[in-house]
Parts: sequence; structure tokens; C-alpha cells
Amino acid sequence: MKIIRTVNTFAISLPFIILFSYPFFGGNSVVYSLLSIMITGFIQVVLGIYLFCRKYKQEKIIIYLVCVATFFIAWFIVAQINGLDRLGSILVIVPPTLACYLSNIIYSKN
Repeated sequence: MKIIRTVNTFAISLPFIILFSYPFFGGNSVVYSLLSIMITGFIQVVLGIYLFCRKYKQEKIIIYLVCVATFFIAWFIVAQINGLDRLGSILVIVPPTLACYLSNIIYSKN
């Protein structure tokens, strides 16, 4: 579990590390920081699947994976109906919420 915590800490801190390199590398670091958020999401989804497949088949992990699947399904549907005005702005809140939820699961003592 310690390795999982370390990987999650790295995934969460990666965009901030890249963003704080702005004085050294200029404006491109902001773009790379925003792109690295996708890497953070990918790492966290992989960690969630790993936790589910291993001995940690807790109800919280199942809820996380269902929420991730629901997010991607909703994102696909919203993109198909071109409803990115209202529904798309609601979906922007979901990935940071899922990241916080998985981090809460990983760092809790259970």
C-alpha cells in the first residue's frame, strides 16, 4: 500500500511540479502542466483498477470505478449531443472530485 500511496502522491504533484517550472522554461510549462492532468487521471484510474483487482475489493473502490465509468459515459453522450454548454460545465467538476475521493480511499487507515 505504501507504493500505491507514493505513486498517487507523484500523480497528484506532477502538474504542480511542471507548473512551478514556469520561471525556468517559460509559457510552455503551463500547457504541459494542463496536459499532465490527463496523465494524473490515467494513473489514478489504473490505481483504482489495481486496488479492485487485488485484495482491496472495498465498497469504496467499487463506487469509485462506477463513478469513473459513469463520467466517461456521460462525457461521450454530452459530446454526441453537442451539449457542452450546461452539461459540459458540470462534468468539469467530476475529475477533481474523483481524484480527491480516490486519494481519500488510498490515504485512509482502513
